[in-house]
This record gives sequence, structure tokens and C-alpha cells, in this order.
Amino acid sequence: MNYCFLTIILVLSVRITRAQNFLNGSFENNAALTDTVFSSDKLASLVPGTKGISGMFQLVTSDDYCGTAVDGSWFLGGFNNQISEFTMTLDTPLINGSLYQLNMWMRSCLNLGGLVTMKMGVSNNDSTFGSLVEIFSPPDDFWTFQSLVFTASLTSKYRYGS
Repeated sequence: MNYCFLTIILVLSVRITRAQNFLNGSFENNAALTDTVFSSDKLASLVPGTKGISGMFQLVTSDDYCGTAVDGSWFLGGFNNQISEFTMTLDTPLINGSLYQLNMWMRSCLNLGGLVTMKMGVSNNDSTFGSLVEIFSPPDDFWTFQSLVFTASLTSKYRYGS
């Protein structure tokens, strides 16, 4: 199989300073047995605490796609240069006007698809983008720890990535 794989590691290790956590921020709780390619409508059934909106994804545990996960055993990536959008659920809502810190590992894989940008937003529901928080351009071919401090622009229980 020839994969054009765009590896955007959105949230492998996520902690928010006000004690909110993603329900499955490291993607370790999943129903995959091995590397799996799937459409957005399958994301919630494979990875609890997430919901696919559009595109194709790959849940990876091997080192076949630009190396292994930097934190834990699994990572989630976009697939085949498609725009892949999904939401992740927080255990408690963000509070409008409060300051938060989001920590994550990310990378791109140039030899399997190239560099991309990733948008991160917060939303009142699990199906729309909501308010833009940040746009990232993951570095190519190596994991980079990103830390983002932001003020919540709305009370929200969802983080949207595209």
C-alpha cells in the first residue's frame, strides 16, 4: 500500500491548567489493534472522547509512518493530504474569560505528504469549529512540544481541530 500520510499529532499529551482534561487526550483508549485508516464517521467508535467531522484519519502505533508516538503508544494523524477535522471532549467546560494552557506534541511528515497547518478552536458543540484559538504549522520529521496559553472566548466543552 502506498500511503500519502499527513501526520498531524494534535494532542498526545494534553493538560489544561484549570484542571480540565480531554477525556482521551493521548488516544491510548481506542479499539484499534494495529495501525488503522478510517473515515471521520468511524472516529468516535474507535477513539472514545472524539468525534470525526470530515476527512480520513490514521490511528498509528507502529513506526511505519515517520516513527513512533513520542508520548504513549498511539497517535492520530490526518491521511492522504485531506483536510481532517475532529473534536475532542473536555471533562468539564472551559470558562469564558479564564486563562488556560494547552500542551501537545505535533509533527508533520514531509516524505509522506508534506507540511500543513492545523487550526485549533473551542466550540459549544461537537460539530462546529467555534472560536479560533491558534493556527499551528507543525515542523517536519520531528516531534515538537507546543504550549499554548489562551483565554477562553466562550464557555465550552469541546476542542475542535482541523
